[in-house]
Amino acid sequence: MSKLVKVGGLTFVFVLVAILLSIGLLAAWMAWRQHQFVNQEDTHDLLARTDEMARVYLEKRPRAAVVIGVVQNGGKWVGGYGKFATADSSITPDGDSVYEIGSITKVFTGIALARLAEQGKVKLDDPVGRYLSELGLPADGRGDITLVELSTHNSGLPRLPANFWKIADGESGNPYSNYTTENLFADFKEVKLNRLPGTGYDYSNYGAALLGQLLALAAGQPYEKLVTEQVLTPLSLTNTVFELNAEQSARLIGGFTVAGEPTPNWTFDAMAPTGALKSTANDLLRFIELNLDPGTSGIGPALRNTMSVHGNSDFDKMGLSWHRQQTVEQVILWWHNGGTGGYASFLAIDPEHRTGVVVLSNHGDAMAGRFDIDKIGMNLLRLAANISLQ
Repeated sequence: MSKLVKVGGLTFVFVLVAILLSIGLLAAWMAWRQHQFVNQEDTHDLLARTDEMARVYLEKRPRAAVVIGVVQNGGKWVGGYGKFATADSSITPDGDSVYEIGSITKVFTGIALARLAEQGKVKLDDPVGRYLSELGLPADGRGDITLVELSTHNSGLPRLPANFWKIADGESGNPYSNYTTENLFADFKEVKLNRLPGTGYDYSNYGAALLGQLLALAAGQPYEKLVTEQVLTPLSLTNTVFELNAEQSARLIGGFTVAGEPTPNWTFDAMAPTGALKSTANDLLRFIELNLDPGTSGIGPALRNTMSVHGNSDFDKMGLSWHRQQTVEQVILWWHNGGTGGYASFLAIDPEHRTGVVVLSNHGDAMAGRFDIDKIGMNLLRLAANISLQ
């Protein structure tokens, strides 16, 4: 018995030493990465590096059309890569080309939440039950889910309710079109929670849609009109829209599936707050600039509030719909990505180094769990802190 205890004790010591050594090595590696980052030489070739990233991406996607934009040192740059074939010609995409931006829409829903809270129309900690009391919600905590928990994905709600796929139009490649606000609110009574509200992060398209539609109820107007009036118009984002006009439709880059096949554009009803917006790189670069210098009046305080910590995530922290992430170099980034059937998008801001990037593609890589567009964006943002375009 004593021998077994001794061996067990030695094993514990060895394990403890190994853990301490691992922690020490990790700390040393992080310190080295931070040192390398801070002392990185400006090689003036960010543009060349961007070109190479785009080349590698397009190599496996011959039908892709990609736009990349960078805000840096008070200036901005945007470039288009690949070609998009139209009925009678092919075009190179540019800063005015229109793309679906999918879940980046959630960031604008977060700003709408901040604006309505400023105006006293809602409170961040308002419980959902305040707006849906007539449903007769079960006593499992779902009625106590707050608006801020919906915005930070800390509500416990699943990505989508099980009933969604009974209603969704999965055959047409346009799954969100049939799901109405009636379905959304009715499902809230029945949907199975992943966890108790406020106890952890579960990314939820359903929760984001619920938030947007509750804000619409509070404001007394449709969600799309609310976001347009409260967010898009004050920011002068004239090409960030829910419905394209004829001129914008002519600039729309058509989408392709991950396999490179043409796919229809997505349309939304109740799920609009989770991914209905279309935009351009030029509009999103303006959005980045405004977030870097939000000001103290007008919509500025709401922009500051959305890019403040309001919850936790699997990555790090959450703002109001923004993901906050601290890199190994100890740089704080705020980001969101997006993916629809035929598009992938990425938007990120580094306030300390006053930089930001946007990457838009017309390939639905996210539908297959491929996040190459995110990798391009993250790599560019890290490089842009120290390396100039040319």
